[in-house]
Amino acid sequence: MNLDLPRTTTAGTCNPTIAQLEELNEMLNILVSGIETLTNDEQCLTHEALQIQITLSTLAAEQSKVKLSIEESNIFLEGVKHNQDLSSLQEKVDDLQFNAQSERLTSIYSPPFYSSPNGYKMRACLYLNGNGNACCIRMSLFFVLMRDLNDPIL
Repeated sequence: MNLDLPRTTTAGTCNPTIAQLEELNEMLNILVSGIETLTNDEQCLTHEALQIQITLSTLAAEQSKVKLSIEESNIFLEGVKHNQDLSSLQEKVDDLQFNAQSERLTSIYSPPFYSSPNGYKMRACLYLNGNGNACCIRMSLFFVLMRDLNDPIL
């Protein structure tokens, strides 16, 4: 926006009022160009803020997925950690055998695990004293498929 006033002067009229108006006109033009620059900067900053909000929401969703994955990994590692001590493992087997024969504990479930990084979520179910037709004859082992977030892509 340019506000140039017509500059008509006669040879005899160099009025200080006209000089003052010209100075004000120049100042006004400078202010108008400054306002245009600020408006453009505001539009750029608004666009950048919108992009940052979109990125932030995406990162928040990714963070929740990572937290869930870490929790599942920690649960799995806790299960593995407990099975590392051989003497406690032998005691567990003896206790489980006794409980299975006395029918106090008929089955044992493993912690959930995956067939691959994006694969099926499953767990093993062990019947120490058998199940169904094999009851009191042999051990029964089943794999139980579980619901998971990856099911729609499988």
